[in-house]
Amino acid sequence: MRTIYGPIYTLRPFERGIQETLGKYTRFVMPGLGFQIPFIHVIRIRDIREHTMDIHPQSVITSVTVAQSGGRCSLKRKN
Repeated sequence: MRTIYGPIYTLRPFERGIQETLGKYTRFVMPGLGFQIPFIHVIRIRDIREHTMDIHPQSVITSVTVAQSGGRCSLKRKN
């Protein structure tokens, strides 16, 4: 998250922001060119792109046992 205090700002297409006036939420800010009153308004900008992560295989205990190996999945029901 980045914060803008200056009078002129630009938000990229993958960013959204909120405007605070004297520390309280005022409005939602969309991409494009914007203007604000320095020291009274503050813009807080957030990147909204999707972030991916690699997650290692984990064992899970459920009412239906699932065994996974090599991209295959087999189900075994407990009786």
